Amino acid sequence: MRKIGNLFELAEKRLIKEKSEGIIPCYTLSDVIEYSIEIRRWLDRNPRRINQVMKLTKEEIKRNNRACRRRYYLKYGK
Repeated sequence: MRKIGNLFELAEKRLIKEKSEGIIPCYTLSDVIEYSIEIRRWLDRNPRRINQVMKLTKEEIKRNNRACRRRYYLKYGK
């Protein structure tokens, strides 16, 4: 099995994303724990689809990186 990192951090990132999209109004620590358990169960049932989870997180990292660069160039110019 491939290591995807901390499931709690992944669950919190997903909840933050859902909150910003307006799907949920707010979340608590128990929501993060429950969401991480759901992710773990999904990974246990779908061992071959772990690459899909890895790809989604990589795409999110790239998207955030582009947004950071854009803000930097707007602030300091280039």
